[in-house]
Amino acid sequence: TSNNLNAIVASSGLLPTNQFMAVGDGGVAFTSPDGVTWTSRNTTVTQNLTGLIRGYNNQYLAWAANGSTVYSK
Repeated sequence: TSNNLNAIVASSGLLPTNQFMAVGDGGVAFTSPDGVTWTSRNTTVTQNLTGLIRGYNNQYLAWAANGSTVYSK
């Protein structure tokens, strides 16, 4: 991507193992099983995503500086 990536979470050792997620400017999001091969994911926001946490059962919550949030199911 040409967008800046602002946050990454690695869940190595958790279920499912070796799941990475990165988010960034323009609402971009990517996942990877190994940190090398990344898959683009759709989000519902266009703002710059600046934070990311991993929750229970491999769910993610990302947020933007303006208060917008997006989460995975």
